[in-house]
Amino acid sequence: CDIQKQKKWAWRLGRIKQKQYPTITASKRTLIEEASAEQRKHALAVAIATAAAAEAAIAAAHAAAEVVKLTD
Repeated sequence: CDIQKQKKWAWRLGRIKQKQYPTITASKRTLIEEASAEQRKHALAVAIATAAAAEAAIAAAHAAAEVVKLTD
């Protein structure tokens, strides 16, 4: 039974034509450096957004504290 399954899969996969993709001309080092630069930019953007969200949370907490003071 296993041999029949293997033959079926081999027949199906044999019909699939593989596409030819162009070779990558850039060196691996260049690609890694570009990826690292993009990751650093992304990390910085995330850090800035996190800091802004933290400041907004602090401002909201202060506003809530003021409301509590005024309603007492």
